[in-house]
Amino acid sequence: MDFNGKIPVKDMTLYSFGAFGYMLLFMTMTTYLMYFYTDVMGIGAAAAGTIFLIARLIDAVFGPVIGSLSDKTRSKHGRYRAYVLWTMFPVAITAVLTFTVPDFLEGTQLVVYAAVAYILFDLAYSAGNIPYLSMGGSMTFDPDSRTHLLSTKTFVSKISQVLATTFTLPIVHLFVTPKAGFFYTAVIYAAIALISIYIAFRSTVRYAHVETAKKEEKHRLTLKEQVIGMVKNNQLLCIAASFLIISIMSAVSNPASIYYMRYNVGQAQLISSLMFTGTIAAILAVPLVSLLAKKLEKKTFVIAGFLMSGLASALLYFVPYDNIVLIFALKFLYGLGTGFAMILIFSMIADSVDYGEWRTGRRLQGLSFAVSVFFQKTGMALGGWLLGLGLAFIGYVPDQAQSAMSQQGILWLNSWIPAIIFALGILIMLPYNITKKKLIEFRAEIDNRPAK
Repeated sequence: MDFNGKIPVKDMTLYSFGAFGYMLLFMTMTTYLMYFYTDVMGIGAAAAGTIFLIARLIDAVFGPVIGSLSDKTRSKHGRYRAYVLWTMFPVAITAVLTFTVPDFLEGTQLVVYAAVAYILFDLAYSAGNIPYLSMGGSMTFDPDSRTHLLSTKTFVSKISQVLATTFTLPIVHLFVTPKAGFFYTAVIYAAIALISIYIAFRSTVRYAHVETAKKEEKHRLTLKEQVIGMVKNNQLLCIAASFLIISIMSAVSNPASIYYMRYNVGQAQLISSLMFTGTIAAILAVPLVSLLAKKLEKKTFVIAGFLMSGLASALLYFVPYDNIVLIFALKFLYGLGTGFAMILIFSMIADSVDYGEWRTGRRLQGLSFAVSVFFQKTGMALGGWLLGLGLAFIGYVPDQAQSAMSQQGILWLNSWIPAIIFALGILIMLPYNITKKKLIEFRAEIDNRPAK
C-alpha cells in the first residue's frame, strides 16, 4: 500500500465513525457534567471544579504514557488500532457510571464517587482516543490527503457535537427526573459510541500494519531520547499550547452558556437552540476551510478562528439580555471561529510529527499526539476548575434567582474571560512556521535517509 498516496473517501468516512463516538461522550461531559454535578447531583461548585482539576490533571499525565506505549506496541491489530479495540467497553461503561447518582451515597461519599467515576472515564477515554488519533496521522504522508482525512474526521465529530449539545437536555426531559434522564441518556450515548468506535476499528484493518510498511528505527528509543525529541520539536509545542487555549475555552464556554441563558437571559428553554447554533456554525466552517485550504496556510485559519471567537465573546458583554437575535448571532460567530481553529489542529499535529522526524531523525507519532492531548486535558482541567471556582466566588446558588454580582460574574465567564484567552492564543500561534512547501521538502528528505 502506498502511504504517500490518497485515502479512499469510504475509508476516511468509516475511520471518522470513531470520532463520532468519542466526541459524543466527550462533548456531553464537557457541556453538561458541571451542570449535572451542581444542579442534579447536588455537589457544590467549588468541589465540582476541584473534581475536574484533579481528574484531568491525572489524565493529562496518563496521556503521554499511553502515547509512548502505543509507539512501542506490536500486535496483530497494529500499533495504535489495538488500543481502540481494547478500550471500547471501558469507555462506554465509565461514561454511564459518571452520570449515575447512587441513592445510598451523600455528602463527601458522593463527591468521592463522582471523582472516581470521572477519573476512570478520562483514563479509559485517553487510552483509546490517543491511539485512535495517532492512527489517523499515520494512514498517509500526503499533506493534502492527510488534511482531507482529518478534516473529514472533524466534520463527523461536529455532527456528533450537534447531537450532544442540542439533544441531550430534550432527551433528559423525557424522563420523570433529571437524575433518571441523565442516566438513560448516558446509556443511549454509550451504546451509540460503542458501535461507532467498533466500526472505525473494523474498517481500518488494511491500515493495521502501516508502521511496518515504512522504514522503522532498528533502535528502540529510550524515554530520555523520546523526551529530547519532544523538547526539540518547537512546532509541536506551539500547536500543543494552542490546544491548551482551545481546551480551556471548551471547558468554560458551553457550560457557562447554560448558566448565562438560564439565570441572566431567563430563557432556559433556548439553551439547546443556542448550543445548536454554535455547533452548526462550526460544521459550516468545514466546507469553508476545504474550499480555501489549498490557497491558505493552516496557521491562518487558526489565528482567524481565535480572532473571530474572541471578538464574539467581547461583544457579548455589551448585548442586552432581551436581544436574543444578537446573542444567537454572536454564538454563531463564536462557533465559526472555533470551527476554523479546531478543523486543522489535528492535521497540524501530524505535520509537526513530520517536522520532528526531519529535525531529530525520530518519529514519535503516538507520543506527539499524547503530548498534545496532555495540553488538551490540562486545559480542560484548568477550564473546569476555573468555571467551578468562578461560580463559587461570585456566590452562585443552584435553582435560585442570582444576585447582581453573580449575574455579572456569569457574564464575564461568557465574555471578557474568553476574549482574553483567545487573544493569548493568537500570540502563541505566531511562531508556528510549517508550510505546505516545507512539508513536502521534509518528507522528501526523510524518505531518502537510510534507516537507523
